[in-house]
Amino acid sequence: MNSLVSHINASYSEEQLKVTKEFKKDESVYQQGDPAVKYYRVVRGIVIIGSITEEGKMIFKSLIHEGEFFGDEVIGGLNTRLNFALAFSNEILIEEYKESNFWHSLNHQKTVLQSALRRNLTLQSIMESNASLSVEERVKQFLKELASKKSIKLLTGEQMVRMHLKHKEIAFICNSSRQCVSSIISSFQKQGKLRMDRSSFVISPEF
Repeated sequence: MNSLVSHINASYSEEQLKVTKEFKKDESVYQQGDPAVKYYRVVRGIVIIGSITEEGKMIFKSLIHEGEFFGDEVIGGLNTRLNFALAFSNEILIEEYKESNFWHSLNHQKTVLQSALRRNLTLQSIMESNASLSVEERVKQFLKELASKKSIKLLTGEQMVRMHLKHKEIAFICNSSRQCVSSIISSFQKQGKLRMDRSSFVISPEF
């Protein structure tokens, strides 16, 4: 009985410590250099994480998908944001957590740390891709990975992702220029492997 009461109280306390907020595409969740006082979980949509070097260059680091945590500098004892976080999809829903919530349960700690580990592995993979793959290969890899997480399968065997991607966004993620990415996208479209408009993109089985 006591264990049941403790579980109910714990669940209630966790609900009290998190706040749900909505963001529109390109809206800032936080900026690099901001005070780090909370961490977050994506409930719906995608968040993009990046940083700005001292020379002013923007560097892509990761995409945070539904169910994943980010902004965890606060639980590492840091007081300042090392990165920026922006809404990447049209509408996103995010849960905000206070730093004290991290210590609430071992299961919660494990989930947050696993999310941080996956993000670090993703960053390592991105660095390896930038060093070993051509821009065309990186663009193709990015679109296929996004489709694997967000697409719906059409009767034709194609995969559709209901999301508007700008060429400059793809260029940022793939560490290239907008002009280069636009040329690659155009080539894919001429080959019939990719269709893209302002509401979605579709990739063929041969992509």
